[in-house]
Amino acid sequence: MASPARIVDLLLVLPLVASLGGCTDPASEGDGGSGDGNLPPPMEDADPLVVPTDSSELLEWLVAEPYLEWPSESEIHASAGPHFGNVRTWLHPDLVASLDAGNEQHPAGVAAIKELYGDGDSRGGWAVEVKLADDSAGGDNWYWYELFDGSTFADGNGVAICTSCHMSGMDYVRTPFPLQ
Repeated sequence: MASPARIVDLLLVLPLVASLGGCTDPASEGDGGSGDGNLPPPMEDADPLVVPTDSSELLEWLVAEPYLEWPSESEIHASAGPHFGNVRTWLHPDLVASLDAGNEQHPAGVAAIKELYGDGDSRGGWAVEVKLADDSAGGDNWYWYELFDGSTFADGNGVAICTSCHMSGMDYVRTPFPLQ
């Protein structure tokens, strides 16, 4: 049986999954064995180190929660940026190594996942950044995604609202480091 947090996550993302064409007609195709009605089954064997940059695949990956294996902030806290109130961030292990080394540029494939909680302690979405190439190209080689309460606020490479804020970070990473 799905945990209460997973059920809430699935209910929050249902409108987005439907808009992306990811839902099936239960009368014609069933629920794909997921037991979650119209939602596709969770991503099987999601690789925790490879973050998808296609929004529908990323959403399935986020709901599967493989990033929970990554180093993270110790608790939910108020966001220092425009990320809907309370947040908690996980950093890809290679990003942690790059930040530890003080690198000016992080390697391709690193990512940060920020869970968004609004004014409470129930997750309402995610903000994600994934580096696509070793050269950041002014933020254009970062994929940005943000979903909160079923609404998508960012989904693409070099999203201006994301890069304009994150450009003040170490190679577009603004999470305080070392993690607290």
